[in-house]
Amino acid sequence: MSVESVRQRIDQGKQEIAQRQRTNSDLAAELTMASLNAHLRDLHQELRETYEIHAQEVVEVRLRGKRAADARVPVRLFTRLSDHFMRAILTAATRIKTGRDFRRVPKDVEQTLNLSFAEMKPGSTRLFFTIDSYPDLFGESLGENTLSTTFSILAKQSLEELIDDIDAIGMKSLKNIHDMFADVLQEKLEMDIRWSDINAREYQWQGKKKDLEQWTKRIERIRSQDLPAVTLRGIVSLISLSGRLELYLDDGTKIRSVFPMNLLESVRHVTINDKVSGVFARRQVVDLSKGIERINFVLQSIALSND
Repeated sequence: MSVESVRQRIDQGKQEIAQRQRTNSDLAAELTMASLNAHLRDLHQELRETYEIHAQEVVEVRLRGKRAADARVPVRLFTRLSDHFMRAILTAATRIKTGRDFRRVPKDVEQTLNLSFAEMKPGSTRLFFTIDSYPDLFGESLGENTLSTTFSILAKQSLEELIDDIDAIGMKSLKNIHDMFADVLQEKLEMDIRWSDINAREYQWQGKKKDLEQWTKRIERIRSQDLPAVTLRGIVSLISLSGRLELYLDDGTKIRSVFPMNLLESVRHVTINDKVSGVFARRQVVDLSKGIERINFVLQSIALSND
């Protein structure tokens, strides 16, 4: 059975448990809950065993262009490319796990990912990196989530889409992506990034010269600043264990938010149409050239509301 299928069954089980917890308690209900919790534990174990077979993700970064074909790529570029790529992934993982940026990547994030430069053969234009993909107690893999989210950001076709979802990986990760692309451009090269996930789904981003130039200019035009956190109340219209939450506030306004993996224990009790109260960090993101402005939200805490 695929990881995706097991995850869907886990999500269904969590939703059913959350719904039953709201009903009146009796002996039959308690027995049903015990059975559901046991089934959920079995599914988590099945998911962990599947990940153990596919314990590491492998990412390929390949350089293209005349200098690459002639095997005349400077060693300094490989060194800088490796550094920028690893920093981009580590800072994105920090954001995905905690919802915050740190001056230094936390040790537990480094240990969980175990990100390593795996291989580069002499004369080759391909670099390989490995990332551990073991899941946590909720069946979520920080390594896999980080890679899939990063590829999702790279797939954005417009600056508006990028600004809307920038807090998924954070500005620090985006800055490292910018520096990586700028170094490749400076050496008059192009690059591809490839990865195949545990479900054999292929991810590929092709960075031709125009793509690299477009991305570096986009990032250079973005400015952001933190705003004071706010407490908001509303009805849940969407919630995903991949880290997405949408609320209709009491005044009818709809907000979209991301939430970090370390909130999964709190979020797993929430279902669509629940009334909740949440504390949200806010970030103002502005495109200097077009005047586009967004206020992005990152959930910090959440609880069911009886108001």
